[in-house]
Amino acid sequence: MNNFKKIVKKTFFYKYLLTIKIFFRQLKKKTFKEATILLYHRVANVKDDPLSLSVSINNFENQLLYLKEKYKIISLSELIQKIKNHQSLGKCIVITFDDCYLDNYENALPILKKLEIPATFFVTGPYDQKNFYWENNTMEKDRGIPIEEKYLKLLSENDLVEIGGHTQNHLRLSTLSKEKQEEEIEKNKLWLESVTNKEILSFSYPFGSKDDYNQNSEIITQKLFTCVCINEFGYINNKTSIYKLPRNLVRNLDIANFKKYSL
Repeated sequence: MNNFKKIVKKTFFYKYLLTIKIFFRQLKKKTFKEATILLYHRVANVKDDPLSLSVSINNFENQLLYLKEKYKIISLSELIQKIKNHQSLGKCIVITFDDCYLDNYENALPILKKLEIPATFFVTGPYDQKNFYWENNTMEKDRGIPIEEKYLKLLSENDLVEIGGHTQNHLRLSTLSKEKQEEEIEKNKLWLESVTNKEILSFSYPFGSKDDYNQNSEIITQKLFTCVCINEFGYINNKTSIYKLPRNLVRNLDIANFKKYSL
């Protein structure tokens, strides 16, 4: 019997079936890798970037130019609508930012407006202190200044911009009681709605890996929002949970290296 199997594996027919199997496996892979959400933090030219959160202004613009040429860039709300309606996602791209620094308004927004590209900004605050969430209460300029209310309001007024929640103090939700999580999430949502005068429908977990939130987090966010983003690499199809949308983190890559980046 073993000899018979060996003979069969050497036949043209077997190799043909194997080729077809591989083809459809790759086709399925391509079909289901339809949408990608990219995750940015800062757009700034900095010398000191301890967490590698900044993309230079020039690199950011070149990245978006490349994306606009190669893909269809849509808003997060449009992506959610497509998923809910079981529509083809068509290899689309969604741009998101976490935390929302002042440089998002000063540097990122002008480029987004110039290229007419929509983006969602997940905003932390209001802050109990102006040091954001850096250790030892340090607040170096190169580490990013949180956006102030007046600039947040101006940011939110642009038609290309959607604002989402990101907790009040950027704490790791999995370390908090359910009551404290509710406070962090709900206060942030209410504050954002008061500043922007818009309903806040989306949310992203601070830090965003599977260890940074728990079942309580999921119960709270599904009650308050229509979609939730995480910070884990992955692609999106119509079967992806809209409450665990993966995102691919973007680093400060020049255009030659960005083109090699797996989308």
